[in-house]
Amino acid sequence: MAPLYKAAAAFCLVGLSWLQSEANAETKYKYQAAKVDEDAYLTIKLARNGQISAKTSLVEKDAATVSDLEAKVIANETTNNTCEDLITGHLKTIFYHSFDYIASPNYRTLVQEALNTGLREFGEEYFKEISTRTTELKSMTEEDLKDPTATPNYRTLVQEALTTGLTEFGTTYPADASAWGKIWDKENLPSVLHLLGAKSTKVGCVIGNCTKTAGEEAPTKSVLFCELSPAVADDEVVFGEEYFKELSTRKTELKDMKEEDLEDPIVTSSADAAVPSILTAGLVAILAAISA
Repeated sequence: MAPLYKAAAAFCLVGLSWLQSEANAETKYKYQAAKVDEDAYLTIKLARNGQISAKTSLVEKDAATVSDLEAKVIANETTNNTCEDLITGHLKTIFYHSFDYIASPNYRTLVQEALNTGLREFGEEYFKEISTRTTELKSMTEEDLKDPTATPNYRTLVQEALTTGLTEFGTTYPADASAWGKIWDKENLPSVLHLLGAKSTKVGCVIGNCTKTAGEEAPTKSVLFCELSPAVADDEVVFGEEYFKELSTRKTELKDMKEEDLEDPIVTSSADAAVPSILTAGLVAILAAISA
């Protein structure tokens, strides 16, 4: 019996040791990088220049910036209990906005399930939607194929960050370098100031989905990161006063803007309207002189 007791004791010790090692193991978090679609870049452009006549510089998507940012996003790792702790170092100096994770559906699985179960699974809900759909095919684009609940709403995310930042900025344009320094010290502003920098011409955006390094749990939090270059430096003047006046008083939200809102607004003044009248009067006078 003694050998049996010894074997049982050894087994228990091994099991206890394994449980203890599991208990002591640190849970680590890191980002999985996900690509954004083209509307993210249009959103950034609209945030900077939509319905504004005193425009700042134009920015365009840059593949190298995207690639570099993706590498920086997936490089961070933390043992703390919150995904927010992943936003450190360089990621803290660029534009970012956190939101609840939105899973992309596995379209192959969805279609296979529908095929396996036939029209019964295909049935009532699909019929309701397709029979009440009012948009004609000629008016649809490829974007309409996307699941409306599965893709982050970039307009809403950037608008939230912009509204928070501009509220903290206040209604007064900084008078000098010292005043700009105080603006940069405000908690929610550096991220938005990076987004609005006047000398930037390139932009790259990536979504970081926060996950545990071990296990298969789905992410719960995500962050939209956008890096613009050349980047505005800390304590630097970010934009001019006329631009600030238009930006801070702009009423239309990003979700209601279109690409056409990047164009210069047509301004019609009384002086402009008077020009044709003056020309007409001059022409009449010339014709009268010739007739005489």
